[in-house]
Parts: sequence; structure tokens; C-alpha cells
Amino acid sequence: MKKIIIALLLSNAAFAHAAASYDSVRLGIQGTQVKSHSFGSYLGNDYNPNESKDLGGFYLDGSLAFNDHFYGTVDLTGVTRASTDIDNYFFGVGYHYDFDFNSLYTSVGANMVEVVRNHSDSRESTFDETAVSLEVGVKLQLTSFFAIQPQYRLSFFNKGQMYDYRLINELMLTDCVSLEAGIGYNKFIDAEQFNWQGGMRFSF
Repeated sequence: MKKIIIALLLSNAAFAHAAASYDSVRLGIQGTQVKSHSFGSYLGNDYNPNESKDLGGFYLDGSLAFNDHFYGTVDLTGVTRASTDIDNYFFGVGYHYDFDFNSLYTSVGANMVEVVRNHSDSRESTFDETAVSLEVGVKLQLTSFFAIQPQYRLSFFNKGQMYDYRLINELMLTDCVSLEAGIGYNKFIDAEQFNWQGGMRFSF
């Protein structure tokens, strides 16, 4: 019985460490709803529909640990609907502090956002800016196989600040493969965007 208990504890610890790994890749699909009168914050009067728009696409997120505390990170999302595209890219470097099987992290980097609308008369309206961005989050190991990751990002664009909130739920299948589902909210001037994600995480 003692051997079984020790084995279970070691197994739990292995799963917990996997959840806080900074050598990982996340990828999957993303759905986005842009609320009415939101596109005007990006494109002005060229395109500012008075109804919500639903878009779909992908996300790809990776991080690489440089040592026990510092890491690099890349976060790419792209969604589209007919003649409208929204791309949001973040590249940064960060620092994390681990406590028990949990981890607090923060990073600084560049946030690039591009919004494109192709009009029926062949015109194109574009918002394309890069901002200094700050990010903070925490990885919380709730059980041996389930973790959550709330995160907040603030970006300083020329037209205004962008606020991005995200909550990722992770269900660990093995010590290096997880299923995940996430929700998010993005605010830029008068623009509001709700996101959901579903995919997989691979930790190394």
C-alpha cells in the first residue's frame, strides 16, 4: 500500500510540473464574435456595421524556457469572415516564479494587430499597428490532471490602449499532452471582442 501511495504522489507531481512547463506549444481553433459598432474603432467610417459579426480561425502559441526563470513566448491568432480578417500577434520575453506546482509569470513584448476589410468595390480598409505590450498571468494546478491559466495583457497602440483577458482550462491526458478550452475578452476603444478556443497543448 505504501508503494502505491508513493507512486500516486510521484505521478501527481509529474502531471503538475507539466502544467507549469514553459517549453510548450498550444494550437487549435478559435471562434470570435465582434460586437456591433466595433470595427469603427479600427477602420473608422469605412466599415462599422451595426450588428455583431462572427469570425473563425486558429491560434498557435509557443514558449521556450531559456533557464529556470526566463522564457520567450509567441502568441498568434487569426480569424476571418468572408471579406474581413483580424490577426493578432504577440512576441515577448518573460520571467516566471514557481510556487508549489503553480507559476506566476509576466512578460513584455510587441503586440501586432491587423484588421482588413475588402469592400465590394475593390477598396481595402486596413488597421495595422504594433504596440508595446505587457502581460501577466498565473498557472494554477487545481488537481493532478486539471489546471487553469488566467491572463491579462495591456497594449499601448497609437489610437488607444487594448485590454485583453483570457482564461485557459487545461485537462492533462499525459505528462506532456493536454486538451484545453479557453475563453477571452478583448477591448479596444469602443470595440468589444469575445473569443473562445479549443485545442491541444504539448509540453516538453
